[in-house]
Amino acid sequence: MSLIQGADSGNIARPVLVDSLGRALVSLAVDSVGLATDAKLEAVRALLDLLENALATVATDKLRTSVIDSALPSGAATLGEQQTQTTALQLIDDLRNALATVATDKLRASVVDALPAGANNIGDVDVLTMPTVTIQAAGGDKPFALEGVVKEERVNTNLSAGANGLNGTAVPAGKLYVITQVTGMYLGTPPSFLRLLINIGGINLLIHEERSITSGRWYSVSVNLYLSAGDYVAAYVEGATAGDDLTLQYCGYAMDAP
Repeated sequence: MSLIQGADSGNIARPVLVDSLGRALVSLAVDSVGLATDAKLEAVRALLDLLENALATVATDKLRTSVIDSALPSGAATLGEQQTQTTALQLIDDLRNALATVATDKLRASVVDALPAGANNIGDVDVLTMPTVTIQAAGGDKPFALEGVVKEERVNTNLSAGANGLNGTAVPAGKLYVITQVTGMYLGTPPSFLRLLINIGGINLLIHEERSITSGRWYSVSVNLYLSAGDYVAAYVEGATAGDDLTLQYCGYAMDAP
């Protein structure tokens, strides 16, 4: 835009504002007193140049302005408040990362202050008072007092033809046997089968049975059997040959009966 000297329809000289193509935009009226002096025209031109330059620095549909009064409503977030919120959110994110390193229902913590000196109980757990423990020697006054090892071997070197039984010594009164191993061996023509038994209260209970017997081979079984007074360990064969041998062995430990 520029300001040039022109004339109106009455052929009266007037200053005219034109665009870059020379098209008249505004005709400035000048009164007879001579207000449109060269100095005033130059002042107007300078102001128009400033306006033109300002408009040229931005897009044609925009205008840069200085904000004197903030357009933000009362209570709006300022930069300082947003920075404070960012710091708080970072702390929350750090806590989330810490929780992610352990189980979701646990939290790692560092003990800053130890328990003070003196008598301290943790919750309902008394860590100072020790229970009274009485140690008594094994003997008849205590139930299940270990007395010693029990072992026995019974041998019949002259079996009868057919069925034969071989019994161990019965548990004496006031004692309790814990049998841990029972072994049997047949020497001679193999019988129909060999059985290892215990007799409790007059009833034979089967521990182990072998039907493919090899002469001179030991057949053993590990057990944990309690025998009281009158009970015993036994071996039984059927289909024996007269004069063959049968051996029974067992071991364990004896205790005082309760």
